[in-house]
Parts: sequence; C-alpha cells; structure tokens
Amino acid sequence: MEFQNWWPLALVVLFPAIGAVSNGLLGLVNQRRGKPNKEMVVSAIALGASFAAFLVATWGVLALVNAPADEAGYRVLSYEPYTWIVSELIKVPIKLVLDPLSAVMVLVVTGVGFLIHVYSVGYMHGEEGYYRYFAYLNLFMFSMLILVLGGNFLLLFVGWEGVGLCSYLLIGYYFTKDFAATAGKKAFVVNRVGDFGFLIGILFVATIFGTLDFDTVLKSVGEHQAALLTPLLGSWGPTVITVLTLSLFVGAMGKSAQIPLYVWLPDAMAGPTPVSALIHAATMVTAGVYMVVRCSPLFLLSPTSMAVVAWIGVLTSLMAALIAMTQTDIKKVLAYSTVSQLGYMFVACGVGAFGAAIFHLMTHAFFKACLFLGSGCVIHAMHHAYHHTGDGESDPQDMRNMGGLWARLPWTFLAFLLATMAIAGLPPLSGFFSKDEILWKAFMPGNEYGSFAIWLIGWVVAGMTAFYMFRLLAMTFLGTTRVKRETFHQVHELPWTMLAPVLVLAVLSVAGGWINIPQVLGSESTERLHHFLEPQFERYRLEMGASDHGVAELESAGGPVGLGEVSGDRSPRGAGHELLATVPAGGHGELEVKQELSLIWFSVAIGVMGMVLAGWLYLKAPEVLELIRSRLGRFYDVVVNKFYVDEFYEATFVDGTKKLGENLAKFDLARIDGLVNGVAKATVWTSKKSVRGDLNFIDSAVNGVGESIMRAGLVLRRIQMGSAQGYIVVMAAGLFALIVVFVLL
Repeated sequence: MEFQNWWPLALVVLFPAIGAVSNGLLGLVNQRRGKPNKEMVVSAIALGASFAAFLVATWGVLALVNAPADEAGYRVLSYEPYTWIVSELIKVPIKLVLDPLSAVMVLVVTGVGFLIHVYSVGYMHGEEGYYRYFAYLNLFMFSMLILVLGGNFLLLFVGWEGVGLCSYLLIGYYFTKDFAATAGKKAFVVNRVGDFGFLIGILFVATIFGTLDFDTVLKSVGEHQAALLTPLLGSWGPTVITVLTLSLFVGAMGKSAQIPLYVWLPDAMAGPTPVSALIHAATMVTAGVYMVVRCSPLFLLSPTSMAVVAWIGVLTSLMAALIAMTQTDIKKVLAYSTVSQLGYMFVACGVGAFGAAIFHLMTHAFFKACLFLGSGCVIHAMHHAYHHTGDGESDPQDMRNMGGLWARLPWTFLAFLLATMAIAGLPPLSGFFSKDEILWKAFMPGNEYGSFAIWLIGWVVAGMTAFYMFRLLAMTFLGTTRVKRETFHQVHELPWTMLAPVLVLAVLSVAGGWINIPQVLGSESTERLHHFLEPQFERYRLEMGASDHGVAELESAGGPVGLGEVSGDRSPRGAGHELLATVPAGGHGELEVKQELSLIWFSVAIGVMGMVLAGWLYLKAPEVLELIRSRLGRFYDVVVNKFYVDEFYEATFVDGTKKLGENLAKFDLARIDGLVNGVAKATVWTSKKSVRGDLNFIDSAVNGVGESIMRAGLVLRRIQMGSAQGYIVVMAAGLFALIVVFVLL
C-alpha cells in the first residue's frame, strides 16, 4: 500500500498516545521537583494531540474515499506493521483498518473528542490534577481509536479494556471523595462482568474459525454458512453460533449500559462533566454498538440473538426513560437519557438496521455532547454563584434550585434548546432523521426481525424522551427562578473557551442528520451516510447470497433464510444489508411510502405532545403534577428510586459477596484453621512424646553402650603399664596358663 494511504492510520493513534505520555511524564517530573504544572503547556499538548488526530483522521477518510474499490464498491486502508502473536494454533498481527464503518467512528471520536478537550480547558482551570486529567483524556481517545481501528478481535479487546481503564480513572478523578472512588470501582467491576462474556465470545471465534481477523471471519461466514452450521459444528451449529453471539452481546451490555449491566453509567456522573460528555457521547458507551454492527454477519446467523438484542434494547430504553422522568439531578437525567438512547441503537441492531444504528450513534454524539457540556455550563455558573454568595447548602446540580436561567445564560440556553429539540426528534433536527429511521425499520413490513410491539414501545419512548427533556429545559431555564435573588444576579455566561464547543455541537445537533435524509422525504442521493456504509455490508452480502445451493443447505440445516428480506423477496440479503434497499416502485412501494410517512407524523406528534405536556405541567399547572404524583403513589416512589435495582444489587451481589466472604472466613477459622491447628497440636504432642522416647530409650541405649565401652576401657587401660618387664611377666603367665589348659584337656 502506498505511503500516503497507511500513514494516517499510524498517526491517528500515535498523536493521542504521545499527548498522554508527555503530559503524564511532565506532570510527574514537575511534581517531584516541587514545581507547579503550567496549565498552558498541558493544554497545548493535549489539544494539539487531539486536534492533530482529528486532522489526520479527516485525511485518512479522504484517502479512503479516493482509494480503489472492489466489485461491491468496498474500500479499505490497512496498516500491519508486525505480527503480535504467532503460535501453532493462531496468528494475530497488529493490524489497523480504516473502512467505511471505522471511518464514521474515527471522525466522531476525534471530532467530538477534540471539542470536549477544548471545553475542558476552561472547565478544569485551577484543578490540582490538571495534567493528570488531560493525560487520562488523551489516553481515553487513544484507547477508543485502537478499538475502532483494530482489524481483529484481540486488538479490539485491547482498546475495549483501555477505555474501561480510562473510565475508571476519570470517573474516580476526585478519588479523595468517597462517592467518586466508589463510582469508579462500580464502573470497573460491572464492566468486568460484561467483559468476561465478551472474552468467551472471542474464544469461541478463535476456536471455530481458527483466526481473529475480522475480514477473514466475516468472509468465512458469507462463503460457508452451510458448512459453518452443519459439517463444522454438526447439529449443534445454530446453538453454538447463538451462544457465541450472545457472549459477545454480554460484553456490549456492559460497555453500552444495557439491562442488567446499566447501573454503572448513572453513577459515572461522579467525574467531571466533560468526562461525562466524552463517555456518553464519543467513546466508551458507543463501543458495544460498534462491536455488534462490526459483527453483524455473525449476529444475522442467529434469529434468537437478533431478538435478544432488539428486546434488551427496547426494554432498556423504556425503563431508563421512566427513571429519567423523575430525576432532579440535571446530569442524572442526561445519564438515563443516554441509557435510553443506547437502547434505541440496539433496537436498530436487533431489527437488522445496522446502518441506522450507526446513524443514531453519530447524531446522538452531537446532541448528547452538547447537552452534557451545556449542563456543565449551568453547574459551573451555579457553583461560582453559590461560592460568591457564600451559599454552601444548595446543590448546583439540582434542577429544583434553578429556573429562569435563560436570562442569565442566553447562549447556553440556545444551545440546550436546539440539542433538546434534536433528541426529542423534532424535524428537521438530527435526532428526527435517525430516530424515525429506527422506528420505521422496526415496523417495516417484510422485516422478519421487527415487530409491532417493538415499534410501539419505541414510539412511546419517543414521547417520553420529549417529555423528560423539555421537563429538564423548563425546570432549568424557564419559568420563575427558584434561585435566591443575590445568587441569581451572580450567575453569568461562561468564557468562550467553554461556550464555543457547545455552540459548534448545537449546530451539529441541528444539521448533523442532513447527511442521511430518508428517500421518502428527499431523494435517493440524500441518503449519503447509507450509501457510504452500504459497501461495508454489501461485501459480505454478495458472499452470503452467492448461490441458491447454499440457501437450500441452510434450509435443510435449519439456519436463517432470507436474511433482511423485504416484501416477500426470498433472496438472502445477508449481513448488514439491514433493509437499506430503497422502497421499490409500484403499488406495494406506494403503500410502504404512505406507511413510512404516517409513522413519521406519528413520531413527530408524540414528540410534540411530550414537549407540550412537560411545559404545561412544570410551568402552568404544577398542582396537576402534584395530583398525578399522589395518584401514582407507590409506583412513583419505585420509579424515583430507580426501581430499587441498585439496592437489589447492593443486597444480593455486594452484601451477598461480603457475607459469603465473612462466612468463608468463619469456615476458614473454624474448620480449615481448626484442622490445620489440630494437625499442628498433634504434631507438637507427638514431637514431645518422641523427644521423651528419644531421651528415655534411644539416648539411654546409646549412652549405655558408651558408658560400657568407657568402663571396659578403664579396666583394659590398667593392662597398659608401659613397662617391658611387666609385659614379659604377663606373657609368661599367659603361656603357663595355656600349657596347663592344654595338659588338662
């Protein structure tokens, strides 16, 4: 490959890594020398690294667009500097790949990530660990880029664990505070649960395919579906594929905060607000969605896995939306909103609309980053106002202490309003196009993965989203202020280093969806994002639909047939085609057009209803709101307390683990230690007896022999007189005795 093609792949991950290492080492050296870290130097390194990564990423995407394409229109740039692992069973290289899917992700990560870096300069000004924060932030970007550019499962897993580590470090940034340290540990532990399942899925892939390379695995799926399901795995083939994909999805549930592993994400608010924006919008939580889309050919082999993904997504979106409607912490509302919107993305994956999932991931990055940074502006302004007036009791994140702030924060209010309209799905803002496409694909006739029930729940959640977001807007910016008079006048707009990124994201929240206006509202040429992504999926679709013989084998094997089929078309559409086919001309096509337009208006209508209802209840009729709360009674308390899921986990897993440890400790002390101590006591007793026996018998016998020899020696020594005459006398006596004995005998 030519130099200019692969070079961006190396640089785009190298720049954030250099920024992280430079700020980390510089900060440690200055700390050892007792010198203060200059914020200007730290900021220049961190912002320079992230902006350079964005420029190189843009350069790489342009190189990708101009690269030669294969017969399916697929383009790819890859960089493989060396082989990482070589064994008799498997070979794993360090391989970076830029294709249409990773191109979208890398632009989102570097573009939104850079804006968050800029915002952080103002937000974190004066913090003691300023250098540490930006080192972590650059490391976070580096890990996410490894994740999305990795060309095999193992390299993806390295980035996967890297973003998990960075989330732990940044959520627990204020580690001297118990709540922050606990939140960091909670995120780390919950993600380890999901990562265990993900690692099992990777081992399944390595065992079945003999490789971890994405392209090799997915092409193998396309070329040898029947062989994969029957000769290779026998009659258990479909079950094995289901277990494999569900294991991978467990990892996605942890990383992207889905039921039941979502509990860490709301507590991630313990970190600085820009960290929340980075985690929720551009990096960690989108990793699970990206992984499922990347592995879409595998998931499409298992209708069971597709159904699980769709239903987990839609139920998560519903539960999180209910909780968000009752929260009073501005960041907690946005946190549960993220959980709900991630559920939408998994609904898209579960109904086969993988392109729509990536589209919503992109638009969500724009408006959710804008909302989090906007909330950071509000919190920052309120905190400084409270500090100036000496009010240390009021919570700067509690919306019940706000109201009427639009007059003091007009630019923040404008950006917040636009992002709120975008997430509520109001036209023609970005969220309108991506959310409605997901709902349409869930409802779309002929889509074997969708269902009316999934569409209905998603439609209701759309109305709930509009309600809780305009509730947040009303409680924070509109109506009569609940801020003390002297404090209210101290609230002021923040510097442009913080406002500029928020306004840029607000513009993207408005126009970000125009890159993929559906054909029913525009023309075929307006679906630019889908046309860009389609070769990614078409590459494997051509293989999967290559022969009718292969389809017949699948039918006989009980495998999935007609993947992504539309309107009775029985030809297999294959992985990732995700119903991107345009509405066909003719009578049925006209009916589909009418249905899609009707669903669009239904979605807009429920969004407007949610917006109007929230405004009326929180601005005009608070007494009706109190009446509703009292009528809901116990159910309202359950929702306010987040369905007591955290308490349940605390009582079962946390306290259960502690009690298990205590019982095991008691068992260890009473039984194991008792047995060991008993053996020790028996050993001591037998040793004492052995010593006595040794002294009384062994030593006595040995000493007796010694004493006998000594006595004999005393007797015999008398014979040794040292006189020749004496020896002659003894010899003569002996000779005489021998003669006598001889004569007598």
